[in-house]
Amino acid sequence: MRTLPIDSLVKYETSPLSGGAVGMNWQAVIDNIVFDGFPKQKFESGNFNKVPLMIGSNSEEMSLSAPQNVLPFMVTALINQYVPAPYQSQAAALYPPGTTSAEARESYIGILTDAQFTATTRRTARCVSQNQVEPVFRYFFTHKHAFSPLTELGSYHGMELFYVFNTWEDATLGSGPLFSPQDDSVQTNMLQYWVNFAATGNPNGSGLPVWPDYDAGPDCFLEIKATPNGSACGLRTLESDFWDAASNYAGCTISAIADDLSSHENLVIFPNPSSVFFQLQLPAQYTEFTVTVMDAAGREILRENNTAAFDLTGIANGFYMVEFRSAEKVLRTKLLVKR
Repeated sequence: MRTLPIDSLVKYETSPLSGGAVGMNWQAVIDNIVFDGFPKQKFESGNFNKVPLMIGSNSEEMSLSAPQNVLPFMVTALINQYVPAPYQSQAAALYPPGTTSAEARESYIGILTDAQFTATTRRTARCVSQNQVEPVFRYFFTHKHAFSPLTELGSYHGMELFYVFNTWEDATLGSGPLFSPQDDSVQTNMLQYWVNFAATGNPNGSGLPVWPDYDAGPDCFLEIKATPNGSACGLRTLESDFWDAASNYAGCTISAIADDLSSHENLVIFPNPSSVFFQLQLPAQYTEFTVTVMDAAGREILRENNTAAFDLTGIANGFYMVEFRSAEKVLRTKLLVKR
């Protein structure tokens, strides 16, 4: 392969985004050594590596890939093409074709975005959060560029990367007076959230609006815009429920370890967040046990036998998992060290 011209290697490749539909040719390689199943299958089975997860999508993912001029009949044709017949009338109610090109294009983008990104992101967040004690953090990027015609594109696929890596201000269309205070706020906040998550497994930090832990029930998330908002729950719920039903999505399997974690008595830590010490509240019958504190990467930080009080001196701020293990039980919970 090294002797072949580069052009010959990519000659028959196609764009992963063609006409607004995400192609399935660009997938993980199943080698049965490192990867023994596709990510979707692993998440839905509950059999995956348990680590903190940050996951999200943009509000108009497919605006760059959708046709620039969309007429109402094109929305109906898209529904008829991708939605099973019993669900087509419901799709038309959720995404009305409208009477103008602007209305039709909004629905067209909404169909492609929600079916391929909004609903599928919720599925992954739900499956992961229901199968591990490590936290999941869901975001929804809604920031838009400050000037036309880019404003009309909304929050398109990949747009968030300009702000995560603080490169929009260096781009031709985002430099000088075109770089707004809102742009600066978004990039500053995103950089801090992402750095905090990389360092501790938790994106939250001083001066940032709180990003809530994800729970499958309320489906709470952080809306990323000039002033982030972590108070909202239920992200496009009707639309996501619709796509789950229309695609015959069966949901995820709750693994045995998750069943055990949800059925046993709670492992209570106080105070939590902790700064200097923490203590376990344990039933009296447990006299022989081991308590292990692990960081977000699963590395052991502290281990003690048969004690319920712990000194946190020398342990850095961040998210940790505390595991209680006896002959009868394995209990786990989350600990936040914050000074």
